[in-house]
Amino acid sequence: MKTVHAKSWHAGSTGNHQGIVIDEETGRTVAVTHDAKDGPLVAAAPELLDALRALCDFANAALSGTIHDDTLHVYESKARAAIERAEGQLGR
Repeated sequence: MKTVHAKSWHAGSTGNHQGIVIDEETGRTVAVTHDAKDGPLVAAAPELLDALRALCDFANAALSGTIHDDTLHVYESKARAAIERAEGQLGR
């Protein structure tokens, strides 16, 4: 599985109903959203990308018959965590 997710993005508010996404490592502004409620989705983008890559890896393993017993659970957990973060249910 190719994991590129080294980014740690944090969603916040600009104070005027807009959202802001900051790279926690560098302090760089990654994005500004029109509505603050959209910030968690943008902040979760690297994690969502990782979950999709993992899903593709799982599908390839399933098609080739090389799946281990715990593989599905690992990928499902990763996907659910990314979805929860995108929906703003996990704090950062």
